[in-house]
Amino acid sequence: MKLPRLNSNVDIGSGILKQKPEDFLVEEIPTYLPSGVGEHLYLWIEKRDVSALELVRRVARILGVNRNQIGMAGMKDRQAITRQWISIPASKNVDFDEDICGDLDENIKILAQKRHTNKIKTGHLKGNRFTILVREPTAGFSDTAKRVDLLNATGIPNFYGLQRFGIDNQTLEMGRRFILREEYIKEKRLRRFALSAVQSAIFNAVLQKRMEQNSLGEALVGDIFAQVEDDGPKRCSVENLEESIRRVKSKMCVPTGPMPGVKMTRATGDVGAMEDAALEKFGLRWDDFLGLEKIARGTRRPLVCRPLSPISVNKVSEGFQFVFSLPSGSYATVALRQLIDLRDGE
Repeated sequence: MKLPRLNSNVDIGSGILKQKPEDFLVEEIPTYLPSGVGEHLYLWIEKRDVSALELVRRVARILGVNRNQIGMAGMKDRQAITRQWISIPASKNVDFDEDICGDLDENIKILAQKRHTNKIKTGHLKGNRFTILVREPTAGFSDTAKRVDLLNATGIPNFYGLQRFGIDNQTLEMGRRFILREEYIKEKRLRRFALSAVQSAIFNAVLQKRMEQNSLGEALVGDIFAQVEDDGPKRCSVENLEESIRRVKSKMCVPTGPMPGVKMTRATGDVGAMEDAALEKFGLRWDDFLGLEKIARGTRRPLVCRPLSPISVNKVSEGFQFVFSLPSGSYATVALRQLIDLRDGE
């Protein structure tokens, strides 16, 4: 299954992604910087070809801290070079006044360090800045540049990537069966991941329907909106359709889609009916999420992602280089697949 594209009638080329870790550079944009005072040490880490879980394991072992006490704002790709803040607590094994910058091992470097008052937690993240090389592109540069201009003008359909649902949708089906009380998932982390796969699939189904209706950039009866700000979308309330249409056209806000759960605000009218149909597609009802609020609270997610910085594309000797920044929770590969078919470098 392929996710739909904007202006799908236009032919696009293909290219190779992640042939080398250096082809995919990710740098966190934190919501705040360490103050210099406090009982936690923030480390600005660069890792190469190391998964997020392996990063935690190595930092814990080398610095002698409990892995559960290591904080990070988001999980970063393995096959990439990534830079991010992590936090560790005060420890007898780590001297806070000693400069520990340098190579932690052959694939992990500490680039900077500074104290702060709290542990970094999931979500303490404004967004991510990407520099991505797509090798051996088959598209003409001018055609790709035109698609970049289109995406900058309209925003990016904010899909979840298909890898989220597991091989042959196994994770998705596991979560669906758990919600219907047909299967029990003992391991908590897997349970959360499976339920998130179901929520993401329902969101994708609504987003795909909006694209089929050419209503992605429009305000419909019953829509719930997110206000677009410099640091990402915020929830907002719009009382009438005329005002909603004005705000969407002026790019002040975007319509949202469902991530089902008992705490989620349900849409009404035409949009509510569309979201009901998306649940039914997976054999689910809203009431099936009752009792799951601790692991699937529910929320709404913008249907359109507006980049924090415009997407740019440059022709380089190895291929096309894309540079852009996205809000936390939006995915670079989803944006790239609106521009070019990606062949996995692995």
